[in-house]
Amino acid sequence: MLENGLITFELLWALWKPNTLAFTTTYGSPDEPRVFKVEMAEKHHGIMKGEYYYIEGKVWDSVLVCDNNATC
Repeated sequence: MLENGLITFELLWALWKPNTLAFTTTYGSPDEPRVFKVEMAEKHHGIMKGEYYYIEGKVWDSVLVCDNNATC
């Protein structure tokens, strides 16, 4: 699965180990990138959502993004 860039829900825990840094957008805006440091992740089950992962951590305030020419 990893060779194809795919992962199953059952293996998501492997992506969310403590101290993992996740690069993401701010509220879906690709112009505002940020880094999230995972502190813990737990598999939960809710009546409305079904199975899901609850991920807790800290967002770093600023991220320096450079292009391929090292222009920041």
